[in-house]
Amino acid sequence: MGKNISSILCGMLLLFSAVGFLSCDVGYCLPVENKPEMSKGIVTETGTVRIDGMYFQRFYYFNCDLKGSYVINIDSLKLNLSDDNLILRPNNIYISRDIKSKNNASVKNIFIQKRLIFDRKDKTKEIQKPLLLTVLPSDFIMCNGKRIINDTLIIELKDPRRAIK
Repeated sequence: MGKNISSILCGMLLLFSAVGFLSCDVGYCLPVENKPEMSKGIVTETGTVRIDGMYFQRFYYFNCDLKGSYVINIDSLKLNLSDDNLILRPNNIYISRDIKSKNNASVKNIFIQKRLIFDRKDKTKEIQKPLLLTVLPSDFIMCNGKRIINDTLIIELKDPRRAIK
């Protein structure tokens, strides 16, 4: 009787382990191509800022990890795609710590994420490769009255799983 219970428990443990392993999703970092230091983190007067892209569960994301004190202006974020046939949807931006997404908001130690959802104007045309996201200079993130994004940033939107063989 004790061996049966032991065998059942062992079988259940193996089953739960297999299900847990198979259900894990992996996110892939998409670095800033033309300014790799932005993906590693740049030091500012009040802390560090890390900007990159991410591919997770067939979606692309634009991420900003802010350590320190900053002012954010959500309406100032300027994103463009290299394919003129694509329209980037103006969906909401997720901001950690239940901060309302408003302009001129003082924030500290937060994570900002925008899911990049786009539609094709002409559905018969394929998406151009490589597909590039450009982040234009703006007042989106400010530190002591100075812009953090002073140059155009380029992130290649790709499925990293296809590159792994």
